[in-house]
Amino acid sequence: MKKILYEIAILTLPLGIILSVFFTLNYSGFCFKEFRYLSDRELMESLFNIWNSSYLDNVNFEILERKNRYANFDEFLAKHPNCCEVDPGGPYDMGAPFFIDRITGYDSGKVISFEFKEEYIYPDGNIRTEKIHILDRLQNCGESYW
Repeated sequence: MKKILYEIAILTLPLGIILSVFFTLNYSGFCFKEFRYLSDRELMESLFNIWNSSYLDNVNFEILERKNRYANFDEFLAKHPNCCEVDPGGPYDMGAPFFIDRITGYDSGKVISFEFKEEYIYPDGNIRTEKIHILDRLQNCGESYW
């Protein structure tokens, strides 16, 4: 009986160690797909790309045409130089991430904040400027979990 328990321990201990390392790296924000941590700029650029390809007004959830589409993140930063922060400090208008989401890499735990003014073309043809505030978290490799 002791020999069987010893053999089970020998088999399960390495698996437990490997899973512990995997979960710890995921919790810390490590991206296994690229085998590295993403920089704050890469996280901001990823959220920008998700937002720039959307058609929803973030305030009223209407389908509106934006007057300015940005070719890339650098163009966006040139027009809005102080728009973006990673972990700007709370409290945030969102709940804390679930532990299971953190250890599986589904939530990086970093909050990304964009705040800037954007022009929209309304159905009546008028152009209106709205203050946009985007507050979101991404997965460890920069994908949206929505």
